[in-house]
Amino acid sequence: MIATDAFGNALGSSPAEQVNDSRTAARINADQMRSGQEEAAFEKDAWSARSAQDVPTAGNIMTADEVKRRVMLDILGEQARDDSLITPEMLPTGGPARGVARYRPGSFEMVRNNNWDNALNLAADPFGWLGEVPSIVDELGRMSQTQAKVQVDAMREAMTKLGVKNVPTDYEYYINNSGTGIDFKGTAEHLGNVYEGYVRDQRLRETWGDGYESIRVGKSQMTVLEFEKKVLDVHLQATDRAYAKGVDLIASGELAVKDGQYARTLGSFVDDQVRLRLRDMAKAEDINNSSMSNIWAINRRIKNDIVDGYGISDGRIGFNIFHDTTLARKDGYTPQLSKWNTIRPGNFLIIRSTELGGPYVVPRQSIQPYAPMPKLPGRKF
Repeated sequence: MIATDAFGNALGSSPAEQVNDSRTAARINADQMRSGQEEAAFEKDAWSARSAQDVPTAGNIMTADEVKRRVMLDILGEQARDDSLITPEMLPTGGPARGVARYRPGSFEMVRNNNWDNALNLAADPFGWLGEVPSIVDELGRMSQTQAKVQVDAMREAMTKLGVKNVPTDYEYYINNSGTGIDFKGTAEHLGNVYEGYVRDQRLRETWGDGYESIRVGKSQMTVLEFEKKVLDVHLQATDRAYAKGVDLIASGELAVKDGQYARTLGSFVDDQVRLRLRDMAKAEDINNSSMSNIWAINRRIKNDIVDGYGISDGRIGFNIFHDTTLARKDGYTPQLSKWNTIRPGNFLIIRSTELGGPYVVPRQSIQPYAPMPKLPGRKF
């Protein structure tokens, strides 16, 4: 039974036991990073011949659609090069792929409806349960009462073994015209909420310390959860606006770009604009954003005594929430993320323009070990 297997997986079965090969191939393609059908259509458009609509308008050297097409061509070329380095046994998975080991190399979870808290909890969940709960609840609706009770009991037992305190032992009930009865789906949803609360508490303690509930941030006196959401909302809004503005500036010729450098040029412009907006927010809230800040560091170095060099993300919230802007894909194979995670293990939010698929998190357990690039003769790093 699939749902029962999910609990066994959470308690330590091997990845080989978790993955059903026939389902894996289908699900790997089901929820890829570029946000499904919209991105697929965009890619198809990028590779097609230039359409009649790509005629420049008065005053522009090219249309905005043509700029986006060239940006996407650059991005796809970069992703193709990156994918060529992934070995066959390390296929990336995307989104809540049911039955697939959730922390296989390269996996990620999309941020849905700007629910940053849930996304961060998914990234921090060491057992991958949170992403499984919706499918488990759905399966309960197709089980007999006896099977459903066994399943719910298995959830409770697994949660206890995973360290969750005070696991609820009661049931939710339904009332309708036919009478009353145990609502197994509602009970499982409640258990899932309890487990997410446990993961959230552990995550916030790691990022903010044991006294996180009493922390208030900035002039607005935000709680840490409110502050996390505010920063990430501002970051995504700034990314979307900068992306649109950069495309228009390239189209009009005001932002110079060389052939084959559209993504790089636009990406640099977006990075600069986003960092300015983040610093504006820090200034407005009177928040220290230096590298030594325990609240928020904007475009600051992290380093340790083990790894040569340093890492710089667009932002670090608290001790170890890293948020970074990108046009191209970044995942558990990206050397940059591997290096950051080796310097300071944490939770990673990739802020991608909504038009390119939107933001996502990279679970810590999916990030590959850092392998320093060899220093080639005559080159400086």
